[in-house]
Amino acid sequence: MREIAGTKEEAKKEAFANAMIQLGAGVASGNLAAGLSAAGKAASETMKDYRKEQVDQRRLDNKLR
Repeated sequence: MREIAGTKEEAKKEAFANAMIQLGAGVASGNLAAGLSAAGKAASETMKDYRKEQVDQRRLDNKLR
């Protein structure tokens, strides 16, 4: 798995980029609905990964205190 962006703003940009890639692939294949679906999944997956990393980091920070 790739390393997720460090800040929320970077994660949002990455989520948007991933969504546009998936949407473009759907449009290029002639299936807009599939592209929209894949775009939503890609964006939500990116943000989910970001949130998980933030939770993991907070847990680590709390353990080190």
